[in-house]
Amino acid sequence: MPQEYAARDSRIRVHDNATFVDVIGNYNIAFRQISSQSKYCKVVAADDWLYPDCLEKMVALAEQHPSVAMVSALGLEGTNVAQFALPYYGDVLPGHEVCRMRLRLGAGSRYHFGTPTLLLFRSDIVRSRHAFYNETNLHGDAEVCFEFLSHNDFGFVYQVLMFSRLREESMTAVSKNLYTYYPEALYNLLKFGPQYLEEKELTYRIRELYRAYFRFLGKQAYYRRDNAFWSYHVRSLPKCDIR
Repeated sequence: MPQEYAARDSRIRVHDNATFVDVIGNYNIAFRQISSQSKYCKVVAADDWLYPDCLEKMVALAEQHPSVAMVSALGLEGTNVAQFALPYYGDVLPGHEVCRMRLRLGAGSRYHFGTPTLLLFRSDIVRSRHAFYNETNLHGDAEVCFEFLSHNDFGFVYQVLMFSRLREESMTAVSKNLYTYYPEALYNLLKFGPQYLEEKELTYRIRELYRAYFRFLGKQAYYRRDNAFWSYHVRSLPKCDIR
C-alpha cells in the first residue's frame, strides 16, 4: 500500500482527495503537492508505468540543456509505439517550431507532445500558476505545451520509456470513442495559431480543418453514433467558433 512506502521514506507523501474530481482536476491537485525544492515534475497515470531508466534519461537531457522546459519520449500503448509524430531532428528542438509542426498536422496527431505520463516538466513552470492544466479542456496537457513552448525548448528522448495499459474506461479509450481530436485541434488552432502561424497559413488551416471536421461528422450520421458522441460534439462546437 502507498502508506507503507511513505512510512519507509520521508520523501514519499500520500494525498487523498476529500471529494471526487475529474482527471484534469486531479492532475492539478497532484501538481500542487510537489515540493517547493523540486526541480522536475512528472505525473504517472494509473494505467501507465515507467521503464527503469525513464527518469534518468529525461533528467539527464534536461540537465544538459537548461533551455528545455519539458521532455518527452517514445512510449508503448499496448503493443504499439504511441509517440510517432515527431521526425528526428535531434534531442532538443525549438519549442516554437514544435508547436508550428503540431498546428500544421491533421486532427488525431495526439501524441505530438506526448501523453501526460510521457512528459517531464521543469517544476518552476508547474509552480507558476495555481492550476497548471486548464480544467475546462479535456486535452489540457497539450494546451500547456503551446503556452510554455513559445519561449522554451522541447527535449525528446528517442527511446521507449513508458508503457500504457489499454482498457475501455481509460481517457485514451474515451477520446478515441468520442473522437475528441477535431474539437481539440480547432481549439488549439484558433487560440494559438496567431502566435505560431503566418496569417495566410492560419486562414488556410482553419478552413481546411473545418471542412475535415464537418465531413467527419457527416459520416458519423451513417454510423448511428450514440447520444454521448453527439452531445460531446454539440458542447464542443461553441469553442470552435471563429467569429
